[in-house]
Amino acid sequence: MSMNLFLKIRNVLYHGLVAATLFRWLSRVGINIVPYYLFVESNDLSTTGNLKPILEKPYEILVLDRNQVDLIKGLENLPRMESEFTKLWDKGCFCVCLISDGSVLGYGWFDLTRCNYKYLPFELKDDEAYSFNFYTVRHMRGRNIAPFLRNYLAVHVQSLGRTRRYSITELFNTPAMKFKDKRKAKPHSLYIYINLWARFGKNIKIKTMKDNQS
Repeated sequence: MSMNLFLKIRNVLYHGLVAATLFRWLSRVGINIVPYYLFVESNDLSTTGNLKPILEKPYEILVLDRNQVDLIKGLENLPRMESEFTKLWDKGCFCVCLISDGSVLGYGWFDLTRCNYKYLPFELKDDEAYSFNFYTVRHMRGRNIAPFLRNYLAVHVQSLGRTRRYSITELFNTPAMKFKDKRKAKPHSLYIYINLWARFGKNIKIKTMKDNQS
């Protein structure tokens, strides 16, 4: 047992997960601490614009709103996703959805009216959009579906006159942070949300990055 504990501690230290592990432990005793970045997504698709999903069968991309719920009726992976879609549509969000052979393989969401992140809601300007909740079904991960959907969404919202696109990534979501770096997304602000025993919640801006001040 002591050897297993030693290996776990070494793994935490090696991967720089001390703070993440500490915050996870604190959440178990009712102290929830969530550091996160507000990003400005890059519109430069020069290195990823030609990226295509790696699929054996034909696919299609649909941009769905609340009035197009019938288009996902009967697709596989439902009804759980149908209820999720409906919930977000009712909030005025839109969905970019990749479908192949009657199955939803991946999707991503965007909002044209507000950033709807639970710790940092704010109204968007006429040239802004907020993208969130990208998902690829488990057996299709690693096939460029999520990057392709992000590119498609970026082009689509730009066609709507939305030239500034926000997203949010929690600090300890290492894969997402690396992906943001590859896409040249720029951190705009660093925040931390603190909640004590579900009684007191406070969202604090730690800093605004100098190159991205509004």
